[in-house]
Amino acid sequence: APDLNAFLIKQCGFLADLAASVQRDDLAAAWRREQSRLHAALMKHLWRDDHFVAVKMPEGQPVPNLSLVVHLPLVIADQLPPAVTRCLVAQLKSFLTEWGLATERVDSPLYSSDGYWRGPIWGPSTYLAVLGLRQAAEHELAADVAARFCRLCTQSGFAENFDALTGKALRDPAYLVTVILCAGGVWLAHHWIRRLGTVLYALDALVLGLFGVVGAQQALLVGLPTVRAVLLGAIVSVSGGILADILSQRRPAILQAGPP
Repeated sequence: APDLNAFLIKQCGFLADLAASVQRDDLAAAWRREQSRLHAALMKHLWRDDHFVAVKMPEGQPVPNLSLVVHLPLVIADQLPPAVTRCLVAQLKSFLTEWGLATERVDSPLYSSDGYWRGPIWGPSTYLAVLGLRQAAEHELAADVAARFCRLCTQSGFAENFDALTGKALRDPAYLVTVILCAGGVWLAHHWIRRLGTVLYALDALVLGLFGVVGAQQALLVGLPTVRAVLLGAIVSVSGGILADILSQRRPAILQAGPP
């Protein structure tokens, strides 16, 4: 699907910038080349006339859908031709309901009000769409989409997903309660947890390795070549660790020599 290619393109740019920041110009150039190659492949194989398509591998046949997923390359709007960006923005508007962006257009024959990724509104897809709209300088529309989702959460709580037409919480409506309980537990026990530094670092390394394996496995299951699958696994594990360190207000461990 074109969204995966767009995410990889964005990650390659991030890794190139990261390599340049530590004076590894050779690696930065390599990641830029990979970024350019993926961008060319995206436009050559998945852009058809005025829209992106998902294709079934290994046949390469387009998959019929009216899915929000094929519009998420908007996250690299700053790297797409202006005409492509305009098409994506115009098409994205057709997914808007009173509560936000449905993951399958409500007039699609594949739409299902409780169809997981074939209809309900999701936080992650909404966030990616808002980021993409901001990249495309569509700030008013981005603010509107964000406001609709916030209004949805105010009405129905923070659930995993929501009915696109009624705003009803569909799955795991206890997300917010779970986060509050976990945050409270960590705050109460943080002195004890800090004493487990070595154990936590070992568990962290194990989990990051698991993320890498799972990411590569999923890539292989959808038919990506081995090299791309390994690349995706590395990106999943490394970027996850960097994001965790940044959110913890630490210098990313991957940029430090020796133990963190």
